Amino acid sequence: MFRKNPIIKINKFLDEKSLKKIKKILPKLKFKTVYQERKKHFSHVFKFNDSKWPSKKEKWSARFGVAINDEKKRKFVDEIFYNHIVKEIKKRSKNKIKYFLYPNIYKIKAGDFFRCHYDQFAGTVGYTLFFSTDWKWDYGGILHFLDKNLKPEAFFPEDNILLIRNEKKPLLHYVTQVPKYVESSHYLILGWAKSKPGKKSKFRGEYLKL
Repeated sequence: MFRKNPIIKINKFLDEKSLKKIKKILPKLKFKTVYQERKKHFSHVFKFNDSKWPSKKEKWSARFGVAINDEKKRKFVDEIFYNHIVKEIKKRSKNKIKYFLYPNIYKIKAGDFFRCHYDQFAGTVGYTLFFSTDWKWDYGGILHFLDKNLKPEAFFPEDNILLIRNEKKPLLHYVTQVPKYVESSHYLILGWAKSKPGKKSKFRGEYLKL
């Protein structure tokens, strides 16, 4: 599934009809703001030995909006998840990936960010599907992945792009903070998958065999 590059980028992932339908629903969903803080993560979980990256004395933190689990959200996610994302990952993995976490919908707006971390504990394959309208580079909210030399590569949250990530090894990444002057938002669907059953998570739910 993955060769040299741990990230597969698929442009124009959804067909136009599906995309238009989905983008009409997104602004109508309800979101709650989540703030997370971990005091010791940079001293062991996400430890760096490079002065250009966080020291062990710093706190890891993140702020983002997550869709409230209601009927509208499930109807919205079901169509994308079962009809598009699951099929794409199973096809690319030659049906080796069979267990999927039901994804969350995130909203990124002014003040939101993720400090550097990796998601290896969530699954061996991760995916991010972006939805945005007229987003700009200086709006922030830009996803960056670090290579083996800790050099970041930016992935602009362009509309209708799907990223499939190899997370068998730690794939460090962060999202830059969105400044106060930004009045718009962008959205993403985020989830994980595995070839074997994974552990149930209070925040992410449990794996489904598909």
